[in-house]
Amino acid sequence: MSGSFIVEKSKVLVDQETGEIYDGTLYLNSSAGYRPYLKITKEDLKLWISCTDTPQDKVKAYLIGLIKTDNTICKTMDEIAQGAGVGINTASRTMNKMAEKNLLKRIGHGRWMVNPDFYCTCKKGVLHKLRKVYESLDAANKKEAEINE
Repeated sequence: MSGSFIVEKSKVLVDQETGEIYDGTLYLNSSAGYRPYLKITKEDLKLWISCTDTPQDKVKAYLIGLIKTDNTICKTMDEIAQGAGVGINTASRTMNKMAEKNLLKRIGHGRWMVNPDFYCTCKKGVLHKLRKVYESLDAANKKEAEINE
């Protein structure tokens, strides 16, 4: 994933069939000089992920809408489960699997950070700061685990 990340750009979109105009979001690959990599609205991305209707996909689709500009998600596991319409065990397993795949990391109770190399809502100049914060979470989480043992 290093060297290739998705950035979010707000745009006015025009439906070519109906002429309807609406606000939308494009997702672009910044490693290619912001040339289009993937153009999809956030709602369509959520629909694409959740179309199989598995409980895990419901969690992932729900999380997409929660990502803040600092790449964090601020919801407890109970809130994630309730918002996604799944059980807390399903939400927990899904979040843990995403953490195993290095898509996100826990940064505190009810706080997660999405890997900025996977998804970034910030400007390119802020990316290196987010990467440093994300990388420093491993050391902080390890230290916290040692204290709790």
